[in-house]
Amino acid sequence: MKSKFLRFLIPALTLLILVSTAVSGQDKIAPRLAEKLTTATENEILPVWVFFTDKGQNRQAQLDRVEQNLLSHARARRLRNRPADRLVDFYDIPVPADYVRTVARKVVRIRHKSRWLNAVSVEATAAQIGELKNLSFVKKLDIIHRFKGPEIPVENPVGAAPFFSGKGTHSLNYGPSFTQVNQINVPALHDLGYDASGVIICMLDAGFNNLQHQALAPLNILHTWDFVNGDSIVWDEAGQMGSGNHGTATLGTIAGFAPGHLIGPAYGASFLLAKTENTDWERHIEEDDWVAGAEWGDSLGADVISSSLGYRDFDPGQTSYTWQDMDGNTTIVVKGADIAASRGIIVVNSAGNEGSSTPSNPNTLVSPSDG
Repeated sequence: MKSKFLRFLIPALTLLILVSTAVSGQDKIAPRLAEKLTTATENEILPVWVFFTDKGQNRQAQLDRVEQNLLSHARARRLRNRPADRLVDFYDIPVPADYVRTVARKVVRIRHKSRWLNAVSVEATAAQIGELKNLSFVKKLDIIHRFKGPEIPVENPVGAAPFFSGKGTHSLNYGPSFTQVNQINVPALHDLGYDASGVIICMLDAGFNNLQHQALAPLNILHTWDFVNGDSIVWDEAGQMGSGNHGTATLGTIAGFAPGHLIGPAYGASFLLAKTENTDWERHIEEDDWVAGAEWGDSLGADVISSSLGYRDFDPGQTSYTWQDMDGNTTIVVKGADIAASRGIIVVNSAGNEGSSTPSNPNTLVSPSDG
């Protein structure tokens, strides 16, 4: 009798474990990824977030090591915003290397590692995603959202309007840029001797061309990185579509310095230039590039992150965020921006170009400006 019971019990338990594992693995796949998998072809490569359950053992030892490796400017920034005994936390601990190695063996490639999100972004097929969900240390799998930015219209140049340069009234000759900086009362601060010396600004944008221009040549550019193509070249390269002029424009607006022509409010700052948007004609933007750029800026001591990129409308084939999702808690990029702010970084992001709200669209914000 006992042997018959065991012969029944063992297969039943085995089946229960297998079913439980399958259900558990399926629960790890986020709804938007599950939706995409229903239409994915066998060899289609999908961009996917792989979120981990933990960051391994010996957390205190890891925190001590992270704090020891803080750059002096990053340490000083955190000391202005945090108690000295809590300069670092869980978000600063790197993603476990053994987790990354295991995942790397099962996917096409690793795109980025995110200590803030405790995740890696990867490219993988549907079959590989099926393997990832069965890893015990994988908490969740989700699609990397790709956004399509609005096309920038090309306008015919117009003649220069009359302007007041501030010459003779203020300590600097702003040329045509006086109107814009005077709107926010910058000349009065410059007259008092204030500029942005000692401040590190991390720019996240579509690329930066013509850095030899007379208004940009004086800038102190500390580091550059292209998170789209994985190199240090942030200007347009031969063979690439589109242009990186948007980053050039925002950089010049912030800190250009050519007296009599252009003076930005933050002249004198030092810069980290990150290309986080694919500058093809379709203007594809992927959220993991933005988060990777923000983490890079944090590690190099950025005091400010300036981003003129916004995220809401997805590429065809993906379900876009709704205006209700612009709640400061939903998107990956707003989570990244919140973590950056918790490190003492001032995050300045454009609110979008969608205009006023309408009854059908009460919130025209794009993320992460909803944070």
